[in-house]
Amino acid sequence: MNQIFQREMPRWHAPNDDRIPTGAHRVAVITSNRLLPQTEFLPYYVFRYMVVGKGRFAGRIIDDIFRLEDPNPSIRATEYQRLSMLCHAVDVLQIKASTQELHGRPFEIGVMTVGRLSIVESYASVRPGSPTYKTPGTEPDEDDYHYDQAMADAEREAEIMAHGYAQMHGPR
Repeated sequence: MNQIFQREMPRWHAPNDDRIPTGAHRVAVITSNRLLPQTEFLPYYVFRYMVVGKGRFAGRIIDDIFRLEDPNPSIRATEYQRLSMLCHAVDVLQIKASTQELHGRPFEIGVMTVGRLSIVESYASVRPGSPTYKTPGTEPDEDDYHYDQAMADAEREAEIMAHGYAQMHGPR
């Protein structure tokens, strides 16, 4: 048990946990599926990304969920906008037959991790000078309390993780 914390640290605070940290990561789509839950929920689409390249996070998996069939028109519009940003990031401007056209093409995502939840907040092409597409609702608005709170939580958790790592393994 750690001397600083009264209880043992949960698994997600361990230095070898599988979460993707906040930041930019180069990924590629490896699968895309339309899932139909067995309950009364609406179908949704899951795009599974794998972090590519070398480094500590290579091979990690990120699932991105798109609710393209939501009955709420504003949610549906936002989800189609996110899909469009993904398509632009992989340089597929129009999907002709299936989402498999997006598979295997590298691009970069911006991830914000808070607790155990990782949110894809931007998509960017890996070509030099290409734009970054921000997911709606992930950029701070004036007096945006929820965004500021999420960022503060992420910073606080990063400090706790660094402190716990130093307590377990000594300073870096």
